[in-house]
Amino acid sequence: MHLNLKVKNYLKECFGPETRLTGIQRLGEGIHGVAYLLRFMNSHEENRLIIKTLFLAAIAMSWIFQALAT
Repeated sequence: MHLNLKVKNYLKECFGPETRLTGIQRLGEGIHGVAYLLRFMNSHEENRLIIKTLFLAAIAMSWIFQALAT
């Protein structure tokens, strides 16, 4: 499954079926994985979420480090 589709499904599961992914920005890569900034719309407001994937792109095993809402 493509990374964008996995992220969209994850966000809809966590924040509801009306959630729309508006952007993914790769922040950096380390020994254990890659960090991404996700931008998404939920309830007519933009939200941001930083996730870290394990094993260089296994988005299914993500850790949520920090959630930022605007």
